[in-house]
Amino acid sequence: MENANLNPLSLSVKWPYAARFGVLAGLLTIGVTLMGYLFAGDSVSFQQQGLFSFGSFILVFLLTYQAIKSYRNEQLGGYIHFKDSFQLAAMIGAICGFLGSLFNLIYLSYVDTGFIDVLIRQMEEMYLKMGMNEGQVEEAMEKLREGFSTVNLAKGLITGPLIYGLIIGLVGGLIGRRKNRAPESGF
Repeated sequence: MENANLNPLSLSVKWPYAARFGVLAGLLTIGVTLMGYLFAGDSVSFQQQGLFSFGSFILVFLLTYQAIKSYRNEQLGGYIHFKDSFQLAAMIGAICGFLGSLFNLIYLSYVDTGFIDVLIRQMEEMYLKMGMNEGQVEEAMEKLREGFSTVNLAKGLITGPLIYGLIIGLVGGLIGRRKNRAPESGF
């Protein structure tokens, strides 16, 4: 791709990096999530799901850092401001978040609808062990069921990319930036 005539700070130059690394991060996130769903089965615990989620998040951050590093070295001579680092990281996060939300919508609504029941049962057991009364537990379970409705999972196609893009953008923007520390000469 020839970018010689394009401003290296433009979104059209950032887009190929965001698309490539965002899709890769999304696919890796889906793979890790699917492994968590399939290998844990009915015995999945919140700690196990948390480990899978944390591992997935780390993979996304590593890929985001690699994308920023590639972009800044290939397009900007090794230096990048926070704004540009944030934009690229947010685009990657949004793509990854959309793919992950789409996967969850399809998987939880059509592929393994029983998974939500297992999750709700585990949450109910956990709340009872915490000492919540039956009324509180039932109210919490109703809200949880609402949250996993197909409509709310579909809403995640909008909110997921926004939230994930913002989080990845802020952290990636801070980690990926590199200022030029060389003093500027007046010559």
